[in-house]
Amino acid sequence: MNSAPASGRIKPTPRHRRQVFWQILLPVILAGAGVIALVVLATIATTRGSSVTGMWANLATVWLIIPLIVGGMIFAIVTAGMIFLMARLLRFVPVYTRLAQLYLQIFSVRVDTVLDRVAQPQINMLSRWAAWRAFWKKFGLKRSRI
Repeated sequence: MNSAPASGRIKPTPRHRRQVFWQILLPVILAGAGVIALVVLATIATTRGSSVTGMWANLATVWLIIPLIVGGMIFAIVTAGMIFLMARLLRFVPVYTRLAQLYLQIFSVRVDTVLDRVAQPQINMLSRWAAWRAFWKKFGLKRSRI
């Protein structure tokens, strides 16, 4: 059930090597060269003491602020959308909450009725027992409590 080749290592084809170079190595090398070029440019601009340094600082500040502005705008749009949806929802909510309240009141009345029917035999029995004890108490006989 082992599907690994017997040689242990697969030799890459020339097509695969070209793809690795163009899709992996070249972009990484170009990005590294770009970063090195920016570092060299920033170093040269700051050591000469020219006004270009201030321009680069302003440009860097703008690039640092842009993501914050975009994030704030997204947050503001989401908040405005939620306010709009809540306003639309509040048009229909009172009708349905009143309907739900009526159904819950009907349910409450039915539960009270059922519970009164369930408790009525116990209440009747205790009432008769109290009347029976009061009857014997009038005659001066005290019965022991069971």
